[in-house]
Amino acid sequence: MHDGARTALRIGKRLASVDCLRGLAVAGMILANNPGDSAHVYAPLRHAAWHGCTVADLVFPLFLFLVGASVALAVDREAVASGRAPGFWPRALKRVCVLFLLGLGENAWLRLSVAALRIPGVLQRIAVVYAVAAWLHVRVRADRTLVAIVAGALLGYWLLLAWAPVPGLGQPSLAREANLEGWLDQLVFGRHIWKAGTLWDPEGVLSTLPAAALGLVGVLAGRWLRRGGTGAFGVAAAGAAMLALGLAWDAALPYNKSLFTSSFACFAGGVGVTLLAVAHRLLDGPEHPAAWAAPLRALGKNALAVYVAASLAATALRHVTLPNAAGARASLQAVCFRALFGGWSDPYLASLAWGVCFLLAAWGAAALLAARGLTIKA
Repeated sequence: MHDGARTALRIGKRLASVDCLRGLAVAGMILANNPGDSAHVYAPLRHAAWHGCTVADLVFPLFLFLVGASVALAVDREAVASGRAPGFWPRALKRVCVLFLLGLGENAWLRLSVAALRIPGVLQRIAVVYAVAAWLHVRVRADRTLVAIVAGALLGYWLLLAWAPVPGLGQPSLAREANLEGWLDQLVFGRHIWKAGTLWDPEGVLSTLPAAALGLVGVLAGRWLRRGGTGAFGVAAAGAAMLALGLAWDAALPYNKSLFTSSFACFAGGVGVTLLAVAHRLLDGPEHPAAWAAPLRALGKNALAVYVAASLAATALRHVTLPNAAGARASLQAVCFRALFGGWSDPYLASLAWGVCFLLAAWGAAALLAARGLTIKA
C-alpha cells in the first residue's frame, strides 16, 4: 500500500501499525510499572520526579493518542450522525462505564479502603478520552475544526496554569506543593486521589482537558488512515513540527506528565503522529507481512485486557506477604526477586530483568489469545 495506490479503509478494519504501536505502549507501561527493585531503575524507565520528560512518561500518552486513532478507524461517523447506526451511543456509554468501573476495581484490588479509594486512574482516563473522542469524531465533520478545538484546549489549559491564581496561594504556581490541578483534585476528590500525602492526582480533573486534546490528535491521525493513509511523509513532517513546537513550548511551560502540561501534550502528540506515519509505511502494506512485529501486534490486539491482568498480578505480588527467616514478613515479589536475581552483581540489571520477565509473561498470555483468534473488549 504505497502512496498513490491506497484506497479508503473499511470501517472497523484492524491495521498492523495501530495494533503494534498499541502493543508497544502497553509493553512500555508494564515494563515501567514493574521494576524488580524500585530503588534501582534505569533512568529512561523512571518517571520524571516533577518537571521533565522520560521515555516512561510518553508510553501512556501514546496509548491515549491511539485511543483516538482507533475511534476514527472503528466508528462510521456518517452512519452514526445520520441515525443509521442504532444502538451506537448506548454501546459507547456502556464501554465508558465498564472501563471506569474496571479502573475503580483495579484501584481497590487487595487494598480496599472506601475512605481512601482512589477515584481517578489510568482506565478512568482512557474512558473519558474515549468518550470525548467518540463524541467529537461524530459531531465534528471538518478536520480543521478538530484542529481548532485541540489548539484551543491546549492554549486554554496553558493560560489557566500560567495565569489563574491557586486558591489559598494567591498566585499562579506549577510547584508540586501548590498548583491549580491539585487544588481542584482536592476539591472534587478529597482523599480519593493517587497517594496519601499528595495534593494532586496524575489522572486528575483539570489535566483531563489536554489528555482529551491528545486523543483528538489521534482522531485526526485515524481519519487520515481511514482516507487511505496517503502522504505518510507529509504526516510525519507534521508530527515533527509538533515535536519542535513542544520543544520550544517547554521553555515557557515545562514538560510535566503529572500536570499533563500543554507543552508535554503537544510533544507527546508529535511522538504519536510521527510513529504512526512511520509504522503505517512499514507495516500496513500487503507486501510487508512484518513477521518481526508479530509480538507487538499480539500485545496490541488485547492491550487493555493484558494491561489490567498485569496490573492485578503486580498488585498481588506486592501485597501478598510471606514470612522470612528473620520472622518478619516480605512481599511475594521481594521473595521471588531475591530468589531469581538476588545474586546478580548489577542491581539495575537485576531490576530490569524482573520487569522483562514480567513483560514476557504478559506477552505469553497475549500470544495465546492471538493464536486462538480471541479479542477481549471492554
